[in-house]
Amino acid sequence: MAKLRVVHIVNQLGYGGAEHVLAELAGGLPPAEFEMSFVGLQQSNRPPRRLLDAGHEVISLEGRSRFHIPIRRLLGVLRARRPDVIHCHLSRAAATGGLAARLSGSPPLVASVHNHWGTAQHPLNRLLDSWTFRRCDVVVCVSEAVCDSIPAKYKRYRDFRVIRNCIDAQHLQDTQCGADELRGELSIPQGARVVGMVGRLAACKGHRTLLEALPAVLAQFPQTVVVLAGDGELLQPLRRLSEALGVAESVRFLGFRADVPRIMKLCEVLTIPSLLEGLPMVLLEACALGVPVVASDLPVFTEVIQDDASALTFPRGDAGALACSLIEALQAPERMAARGAQAQSTVTREFSAQAMVTKHRDLYFELAGGLPEQAHPHRNAKATKICH
Repeated sequence: MAKLRVVHIVNQLGYGGAEHVLAELAGGLPPAEFEMSFVGLQQSNRPPRRLLDAGHEVISLEGRSRFHIPIRRLLGVLRARRPDVIHCHLSRAAATGGLAARLSGSPPLVASVHNHWGTAQHPLNRLLDSWTFRRCDVVVCVSEAVCDSIPAKYKRYRDFRVIRNCIDAQHLQDTQCGADELRGELSIPQGARVVGMVGRLAACKGHRTLLEALPAVLAQFPQTVVVLAGDGELLQPLRRLSEALGVAESVRFLGFRADVPRIMKLCEVLTIPSLLEGLPMVLLEACALGVPVVASDLPVFTEVIQDDASALTFPRGDAGALACSLIEALQAPERMAARGAQAQSTVTREFSAQAMVTKHRDLYFELAGGLPEQAHPHRNAKATKICH
């Protein structure tokens, strides 16, 4: 039985939300039906372990920066593999993949939009997306809020579909924390209240709001420690801000961590003060683990949590409101635990990774023209195998 060949193209094979989706697809799509390649345009030494363990081909094209687009190498990959479907993730990868698809025989093209099209989205990304949308067979949005954020003029005559980000809750729940060992590793005293945040150090994630809220929290709970897992361009500015606010001793900048579920399980509260999001995997992960959440009031979050019933929310960008919410959470741990349990039930029930995988499977077969044993019109039976 012929397998369906799908090539996924992403900016970088790291630990972002798009890469988590790729890992779920790699592990969930039946290997008897699919032959997949995962291509990162830029250099990366951090592909998700679950992606590597799935046994599919993982290729880095070694682009030296986000402005270095290795189009010739990408064309070589596509011409050698002759995919039945090309699936691109994120703006730069989608535009690059769209061009490469046209130059390599125009197989069906899917582009996934992982980010909200709000004012914080870089204008260049919006321009690249608008170019890509006109050339796609299907555009997949990772949430209803992402789809709603795209202007109607770009959706006219295009096939836009919502396939929400989902998660393997059981896999996360099986993660062992080792709380005492982890506290020692992170220099967190026994008895300290731990507030966590996970995400790249970028303005849209709202780290500044959290740091500005921290003095008021420490005035009520002086033993609080905030752990920030993630790296990015704002590391030094955020360090300087924590020093200027007098909270540096209560903040741990952890950098990149491959053990995010362990970090989350250590936290009494996880905060997500984002200014803009698609449907962040960190929210789904925290809820799947039952970790209580304090989140900004982004519309996309209401697809997962309900204010007060399963999380606390506050007006985005409002440090004073975030401080009040964190103080409320630390004052009532039993109530927060109940909220965490409610969120866990919702995510386990409504955000099953298998549901997301099945929708992608059906989409690929639809675009390729039928079931896997049928002929695929875009395949070259004598495709050349190339090594990397």
